[in-house]
Amino acid sequence: MVDGRGRVRPQWHHLLATLGSLPGEGIEERARRLALPHHQEGLLFPTAVERTDELPARCPLPVPLPAAEWEGLQVGLQQRARLLDCLLEDLYGPQHLLAHGDLPSYLVFANPAFLRACRRPGRSRERLRFCAADLFRGIDGRWRVLADVTGLPHGIGAARENRRLLSRVLPELFAGAHVRPLHPFFDLWVDSLRRLAAPERENPHLALLTPGLRDPAWPEHVFLARELGLSLVEDGDLTVRGGRVLLKTLRGLEPIDVLLRFADSDGLDPLELAQGGARGVPGLLDAHRTGGVTITNPPGSRLLETPGIYAFLPRLCRLLLGEELLLPQHPQWWCGDRGTLTEFLASPDRFELRSAIDPRAVPVRLADLDEADRAVLLDRLQARPWDWICLEPPALSTVPCQEGPHRQPRRLVLRTFMVADDKGPEVMPGGLASALADGASPFARTHRHSLSKDVWILAQDEDATPAIRPSTAPPLPIRRMIGALPSRVADDFYWLGRYVERLDDVARLSRAVVLRLSRAALLPRDLAEVSQLARALAAAGTINADFIAPADGAILRDALRFAWRSPQGQLRGLLAEIERLSDGVRDRFSGDMLASVQHFLTSARRAAAASDTFDGQLDAAETSLRLATVLAGIAAENMVRGGSWLFLDLGRRIERASCQLRTLGVVLDLPPERLEMGLRLALELGDSVITYRNRYFSAVQLAPVVDLLLADASNPRALAYQLSATSRHLQELVVATGAEAAMPGAEALQTDADRLLLPWLDGSGRAERVTELLDGLQRLQEGVMGLSDEIVRHYFAHVPAVHTVGFAEAAAE
Repeated sequence: MVDGRGRVRPQWHHLLATLGSLPGEGIEERARRLALPHHQEGLLFPTAVERTDELPARCPLPVPLPAAEWEGLQVGLQQRARLLDCLLEDLYGPQHLLAHGDLPSYLVFANPAFLRACRRPGRSRERLRFCAADLFRGIDGRWRVLADVTGLPHGIGAARENRRLLSRVLPELFAGAHVRPLHPFFDLWVDSLRRLAAPERENPHLALLTPGLRDPAWPEHVFLARELGLSLVEDGDLTVRGGRVLLKTLRGLEPIDVLLRFADSDGLDPLELAQGGARGVPGLLDAHRTGGVTITNPPGSRLLETPGIYAFLPRLCRLLLGEELLLPQHPQWWCGDRGTLTEFLASPDRFELRSAIDPRAVPVRLADLDEADRAVLLDRLQARPWDWICLEPPALSTVPCQEGPHRQPRRLVLRTFMVADDKGPEVMPGGLASALADGASPFARTHRHSLSKDVWILAQDEDATPAIRPSTAPPLPIRRMIGALPSRVADDFYWLGRYVERLDDVARLSRAVVLRLSRAALLPRDLAEVSQLARALAAAGTINADFIAPADGAILRDALRFAWRSPQGQLRGLLAEIERLSDGVRDRFSGDMLASVQHFLTSARRAAAASDTFDGQLDAAETSLRLATVLAGIAAENMVRGGSWLFLDLGRRIERASCQLRTLGVVLDLPPERLEMGLRLALELGDSVITYRNRYFSAVQLAPVVDLLLADASNPRALAYQLSATSRHLQELVVATGAEAAMPGAEALQTDADRLLLPWLDGSGRAERVTELLDGLQRLQEGVMGLSDEIVRHYFAHVPAVHTVGFAEAAAE
């Protein structure tokens, strides 16, 4: 904030004046509000910390950089990107630098980041298309490079999100500040990816390859896929056929032209790059080599992050570019050089030691070690000096940070991002600033307990923002497709729908039980109803069958508490599955949809955790029912009637039909003299009491109940409604995917249901025939589950035809 003479730098004048004019608690209030959009807009970047409802660490004070200072940085960063690009070309190509001794071969050939399968000598060059650099400003005011990030440059999504959140919480800061926008950079990025596709592909298919939910950076991958308009794919979504990379969709295999890689190189192809596992896409590397797909950044680019290489970059810049390195590297020396080793051993307390190979290794300062550890480390150094680099601890400048009611200085590390195409690299006008906690190493790849800050590049005036190259995208044809949905996404939506309906069913049963058990005195009728409901819960797998006939309800209460609270409990498991699946399809949800789902999921988890008493269990059941209702409303009003909505609704209809048939089969399994009690329970659980009363007043009989809950296609809780919607969805899929015919299971199911319900519609059904009805309900439930298996096999598994080696040749002879 201040220069070497204690004066406030010019770029801070506007910020300080605006901050001083904020009403009320001022910046403290805005700092609290800065975290709220994460909960209100769908948790674009949830972390393990946020899962416990702690707010993310974001500082409302930006880092402003004047235009003149940024221009100098930008030129240096562009040169660095060109240098790394040339270095990547040589190391995976002719390797002149290694042959001439300009770079020690140990740093390459002994490096696990060097992937020999990716070397392409004498062929078209591999280009570094996307990279980042971590910078710091020294106490002398000069910027220096700490490290390069060329493998998986994370953080650009968080930088974009910081800007969006800050502009909402503190719009006053932006008024008159002339901050250069970030969105033109993302437009250029998309255009550069489009240029990588083959020229004949007018509308190429671009995709972002992610490791999936298990990766900590998954939320950023979702955000970038949205921001850039890319398909979000995992290795299981892809296959290689005939040298092309293909996406598994509902209607078959669709070619992909460009993959923006955010998955580790060594997990891309199990045939050539497997490192202790079988993840990846078999044949992906060969398809990349032969031009069947373009992968950016190219596999193996993490080699450029090797710390030992940094010591040689000034010389390599002169050799490869014929220029002096404009943006200096923080001085580092390779201990494999005898002179460097001698100098280090002469005054070891002056330096820090760091692995020459592993970029994730944090430097160790010998002065901080006890005598035993110090001796061990020095022995290791002298035994294998080429494994180490030495460096002086960097002295980082500080920036002001708002921490509660106080402002404290923290050391700053700035990550900048670059995208390159055939016209050269472009630098994002901003970046991701990390204000480090005390004691944190600036070389760490993840900075725990740091504060994330927006970075402002100030323009001289409103017209100073440079123009971005115009997009080269051709006019797009109108498309309204269902079949283009990836099979994995369809699978996730289908099971999300099923788990939501399953939660709805068992929450209704749980609520009905708790409402009766919480009464002051249980009458014989109440006990009989509780027994039937407990049987239904046991049939649903919620409680153990031993608890279906409790004397006082205490045992049943404990069984429900286990179901809500235990990790092995069904109800807690359903909430976990809904959370996992909604995370997996978050790129298909809008911010409002994500916010609603997350809000009610959080409420349901809290209520489940507090389900020790009947009141707590009732709250957990009702909160879960609201979650299911909200998801149904989102699907009805916020989702386009495409593949995502279709499979979500298809899963709901299948599961609702199954749950309804199972529950009716239990509550109606009573002798004729007690059947009325079962019918009233069926209406309550089917949420159809009001409709029944409006039609038939107070008399409860079997035939009208069967009509309303099973045969009435206008009742969204009726079996007929579920089967009709299922048939309609499957017919739409037939048209969308080009299948030859509808599934035979759906047609058979509809026929069986019509045959079973016909006697109850023409008046020939009687209470004495309830056993026949129950047998038919069981057959229908088995048919529904069979149809579900048929759907899974048909749409979610792409298995190639089986070929027997030599069979075709023998047949031809």
